[in-house]
Amino acid sequence: MLNPHVFKPAFLLSLITILIGALLKILHLPGGQLFILVGILLTLMWMVSGLYEIYGSNRITIYEKIMWTIGFISLSTVAGLLYFFIGRPRILRAYKILSIN
Repeated sequence: MLNPHVFKPAFLLSLITILIGALLKILHLPGGQLFILVGILLTLMWMVSGLYEIYGSNRITIYEKIMWTIGFISLSTVAGLLYFFIGRPRILRAYKILSIN
């Protein structure tokens, strides 16, 4: 299994860098494109990490795996937030990686 500690920092950093890049673009300051590009690369990184966790899990059905895949592709940030707070703890608990009391 992919390192489970990759998803959280990549997700949070992608949100921060995209927001900073958008702010710089709105204010017409230099560097906005670079922040957005780095944010997109980090988004791809957490998407791959999240999909690897999802497809490696035996705890959810194939239909739920397909649902997460479609959500990540079409609604990346919203699906990422939902996966981060709702889906991920349930999936990682099956691996005994994340202990939730």
